[in-house]
Amino acid sequence: MLERTAQPTAAVSRTSALARWDNEGGALSHPVPVKAPHVDVVHHLSDQEMVCLRSRVIALENVVIAMLAGGSHDQRAVVHDMALFVRPPLDEVQDRLTMHAADLMDHLADRATRFARVLA
Repeated sequence: MLERTAQPTAAVSRTSALARWDNEGGALSHPVPVKAPHVDVVHHLSDQEMVCLRSRVIALENVVIAMLAGGSHDQRAVVHDMALFVRPPLDEVQDRLTMHAADLMDHLADRATRFARVLA
């Protein structure tokens, strides 16, 4: 007869997933030398390229919202947890872009929650 093993709680699962995130899923345990890419500082995006990039970002945001709305409340909670994880501790330097990215993650999860209520 098979023994039933205890299922980890959502908090334990999230903690485990975030711990894997710290070392890139184990990728950092075997470091590979990475050469920094050459950056062409002279090239600037044209207006047409910027419009195309913006529309792609909007499309991706809406796809992420739709996928999160179709998921569970726990999946949306993971996005909020990741946003908390991305934010630096209060006693460290607060990078403006990182803080903004974390706020956007929270906003996406909140929009997905509202969309999920509409679908229900």
